[in-house]
Amino acid sequence: MPEGLRVYLESRSVLQLARDGLDVFLVYYLIYRSLLVLRGTRAMQVGLGLGMVFLLYVVARVFQLVTVLSIMSALISSMLLIIVVVFQNDIRRGLQRVGSRAWFGGLARSQESRVIDAVVEAATELARHRIGAIITFEQDANLDEFVGVHKGHVIDAQVSKELLVSLFVPEGCLFSPSAPPAEKVLYYSLVPPSFSNNTQSPTSYIHQTP
Repeated sequence: MPEGLRVYLESRSVLQLARDGLDVFLVYYLIYRSLLVLRGTRAMQVGLGLGMVFLLYVVARVFQLVTVLSIMSALISSMLLIIVVVFQNDIRRGLQRVGSRAWFGGLARSQESRVIDAVVEAATELARHRIGAIITFEQDANLDEFVGVHKGHVIDAQVSKELLVSLFVPEGCLFSPSAPPAEKVLYYSLVPPSFSNNTQSPTSYIHQTP
């Protein structure tokens, strides 16, 4: 056993070791969940950029690059504000999920079941009339940043079979080539980038809210 580790273990009580282990586990879990939420989003790219800035700051400090260090120090001092501004949607979304899952898990599952039932009924109805549709279920990454850029529109309405069918029926005034499923807020006429070059079907996006 390394000498430093042996000294550390001998100097700590069982309670202190358990507390240290819990501390490390919580930090690991928070970082892990944050990476899952940011994975595949533009926020992830921004986060990598901020990480590069911090790495450059460390390098400048080690090698005493005065000019670079002064610039990086100014950026680092504003890092907290930059993080809040850049990740405000992801922070809000994460807090909503923590609250809804920790305290209202049963209610959230009930809402999810209702949404799934509505999607299944709508898909069955559309298939019966031979109408194609793309329905996207939101996971950890959201599509908020694509609204507007890809001509998305927002409908503040509860998800239902009738609403989804109306989005895909060509004769309907809300006809949209694609639609993703949420509990309340629905973006329609939103074509995700991966589909934009090879599909003519409407897309609907449903954003789950607690």
